[in-house]
Amino acid sequence: MLLDHHLADLRSSGLTDQTIEQSGIYSESDPDKIRRILNWNRSANELGSCCVYPYRKLNGELNGFAMVKPDSPRVVEGKAHKYEHPIGVSSKPYFSPLAIAEIEDRFYGVLGFTEGQKKGLAGDQAGIPFIGLTGPWGWMEKDSNP
Repeated sequence: MLLDHHLADLRSSGLTDQTIEQSGIYSESDPDKIRRILNWNRSANELGSCCVYPYRKLNGELNGFAMVKPDSPRVVEGKAHKYEHPIGVSSKPYFSPLAIAEIEDRFYGVLGFTEGQKKGLAGDQAGIPFIGLTGPWGWMEKDSNP
């Protein structure tokens, strides 16, 4: 289930209710469940409610990885962390429902790559399957320079 303001945020990004439903995006308000999603050993109370983007394997099954968009993002060195992903787990590609279907069908068409889940889902709506990748810094090793 999605909280009204999470649904409004997704809609403001151009996503339709059908796309949102197919993606399995949901809201989580329980700080302990959020802590477990993020693999934190500390409290997640500071984040408030979160919009959770579950990730899937190529067969469509959930893979146990999720990105969360907190209502109250952490601020580190003056920069808000708009999204959080589990600590100690490498970033994963986000396979949109249409990308999964296209790849399962032996991939004879077009497949796009973009930054993030929302853009991948927007591609689906346009009829183009996308794989969403974590932002430009999401693949960097800690303390590495670009």
